[in-house]
Amino acid sequence: MTADVANQLKATVVNNTGLVEAHSITSHNGTVVLSAAGGNIENSGTLDASATQSGVSGGQVVIRGNEQTALSDTSKVLASGDGAKGGLVEVSGHSLKLRGEVQVGSRGTVIIDPSKLSITTGSTVPSSTGATTYQVGLGYIENQLNANNNVVLVASNSIGHSAGVTSLTAGTGTGNLTLKTGKLSATTPSTPTPVPGS
Repeated sequence: MTADVANQLKATVVNNTGLVEAHSITSHNGTVVLSAAGGNIENSGTLDASATQSGVSGGQVVIRGNEQTALSDTSKVLASGDGAKGGLVEVSGHSLKLRGEVQVGSRGTVIIDPSKLSITTGSTVPSSTGATTYQVGLGYIENQLNANNNVVLVASNSIGHSAGVTSLTAGTGTGNLTLKTGKLSATTPSTPTPVPGS
């Protein structure tokens, strides 16, 4: 589901309230893409790229807008494997609002890609603090890593942290943390080379 919008238009251009499925079957991973070039994305429905057969890895869900990308309280984004490696979920936009449920499954990857990002203390679920800065709590990152999920934090402008953030400890899981400034590929989602999260 894609949409292109002229720069002067600010209306929502992709608004999913229903169910979109692309299940992983055998070795072929399903992919769901919501893309809005020049506009906003709102998802209050279910985007499901999870595996439906035993031993199959999860698929990919890519939610990528140039302006605001918002997942509501009723949003479900699913990319888990079935007794196998989890999938990938990417949420990108100039500003982000993440609510609802995101499941990548064990050894899956969550990519969070706003314009500016700040790592803060506590377990803050990723959320926007205004038009320019997006916050993610240190505890949220550690919980993901300890659940054996990989976390990729990408910001096209900058990544910073609050004064209270001095270290990150995720000693019980096998997830990796990657920090990257710049832009992801506009075609295929990819995971930069990770660094250990502990």
